[in-house]
Amino acid sequence: MRLMARTSDQAAAVLQDAVPIEASRQLLETAQLAARWRGREQFVILDTALDFGEKFLLTWNAWRADANRPTRLHYIAIDESPYRADALQAAHDKLPELAALACELRRSWPIAVAGMHRVLLSERGLTLTIVFGSLERNLPQLDAAIDAFLIDAKDDAMWASETIRTWFARLAQSGAVVAQTARTRAGDDALHKAGFFSDGDSLCAEFRPRRQSNVVTVNDDRSAIVIGAGLAGTAICQRLCARGWEVILIERHEGAAQEASGNLAGVFMPQLAKDDSPAARLSRAAFLFALRLWHDIGGIGVAFEGAANGVLQLARDETHAAGSADLARYAELPGEFARYLDAGELGRMMPALAEAIARGSQQAAGAWLFSQGGWAHPGGVCAAMLATCGDRLRRVHNRAAVQLTHDGRRWHVLDEYGMEIAQARHVVVANGVAGAQFSQTRALPLGAIRGQVTHVAAHLLPELHMPLCGDGYFIPARGGFCSIGATYDADFDTRLRADSQRENLARLASLFPASAARLVDLPLAGRAGLRCVSPDRLPLVGNVPDIDAVDSMRGERLRDVPRHENLHCLLAYGSRGLTLAPLAAELLAARICEEPLPLERDLCATVDPARFVLQTRRREKNKS
Repeated sequence: MRLMARTSDQAAAVLQDAVPIEASRQLLETAQLAARWRGREQFVILDTALDFGEKFLLTWNAWRADANRPTRLHYIAIDESPYRADALQAAHDKLPELAALACELRRSWPIAVAGMHRVLLSERGLTLTIVFGSLERNLPQLDAAIDAFLIDAKDDAMWASETIRTWFARLAQSGAVVAQTARTRAGDDALHKAGFFSDGDSLCAEFRPRRQSNVVTVNDDRSAIVIGAGLAGTAICQRLCARGWEVILIERHEGAAQEASGNLAGVFMPQLAKDDSPAARLSRAAFLFALRLWHDIGGIGVAFEGAANGVLQLARDETHAAGSADLARYAELPGEFARYLDAGELGRMMPALAEAIARGSQQAAGAWLFSQGGWAHPGGVCAAMLATCGDRLRRVHNRAAVQLTHDGRRWHVLDEYGMEIAQARHVVVANGVAGAQFSQTRALPLGAIRGQVTHVAAHLLPELHMPLCGDGYFIPARGGFCSIGATYDADFDTRLRADSQRENLARLASLFPASAARLVDLPLAGRAGLRCVSPDRLPLVGNVPDIDAVDSMRGERLRDVPRHENLHCLLAYGSRGLTLAPLAAELLAARICEEPLPLERDLCATVDPARFVLQTRRREKNKS
């Protein structure tokens, strides 16, 4: 999680002592990218040192000016010590002809937190993926077929790593090239062992494997059916249509966001964990991607109702506060991502809020401030995502999908009368707790947890402008009502219940003790729904396993699990659908389109629906 970002002063020193811009120009001339990508549908570049992004800017400019450019260009860049966005200007000033592109890159530059960042740019067909972390650690985490590797001379020490040599070969497409600013004996030996060969004094080495590897195929039938018009379904519609796909959305209700995504308001924020667990890493990546996507489709508070003016996650008690303070010291997170406020800082920065949440004469223990977090209207988010799809999307409402059949080429979706609703090459099941109703998905371990949200008139509560989370949550007023919640109940009753409201109001009264008297005997108001969850509380994102064929599988890895051809799912987001939906959709769309994935391999594995097949087999094997 800890990452040391480089500052403007450090950037100035580098620019004074070296000429990285000219070196980057020479490296790209060596790579001869235009000749290599000519006639290709997709081309993937891996840059082992992002630096100021100058190699990317030069490549972007060359690609957009080339009439023979590939339709899709993926640029992946890794940097262990990235520059802060405000440190890029001086370097970009040395590229005046690229001023507009450089300005967009600076605006899109990710917050300096470890992990993979899928960046959305205005240039359609161009995808930038930035990885903050070491090359040795992150090469094995890439899921991509690379056509060109760009290596700076200062990276020569990396050839001592067996991991790097191995993964260059594993990631390379047949015919891929490595372009370097200089050759060394160590580099030549390492590349030769990895299967890369150069001619004479060339600074380029070509990958010549003994057998064909990593071949990406393109299918002209880019059609998909999405079942379910909640956050999961509308997000995948948006990400596929953005890639030029034709999509049919089937929803059994009259409109979108009628079930789990139908709440008045929801909170978006990341999770934190001292061990930087997979759930925390997934949450961090999803949160940051959601912010980028929402900005891309119009902006929070513009394209849909909401505000990104911060979220406070309150410490439960002094012990919890001490643990949070330890995490803050250890992680050294950028303040624009997360900042821990002790009781004193909270009181000084937000005196009105600190007073409102004080418990008697005691101050609040402290809180995490996520300054880019906030709240949004889930139904509005769904509508905004669908609005970007244009005429590539056809919507079918008031019809329930109850059966899936496959004719060997395309999927057919049937209603309760056996009548066909639609057909397409791919199907994405994204209808929450109903996702296991099909014969092909019946074995998915989906559960349901009831959640009731209480609506409280805004005039009964302190006038706060950001959500508070802790034991439950408080969301500022939308339409005159604040949202308070939510319960976690082990039943399936979606009617409002008085006992659930009392539970929510008790949490609220403990949060705002001065308002407790006004919260007695309020009329029953709110909404109840069912959250779709998995046994490990992580989502299911990917190709659906074929349970009927599992007995014949030979290996014990995810890639060995048999799957239903072109049948996918986006399920089990629990109470975090608002945050998870955009990145989960991007992951699935990238996988369907055979593009580089926007998440590390280990995180992709943690959300793969087939993980439960392997868990079951291992348990059975241990019993025998």
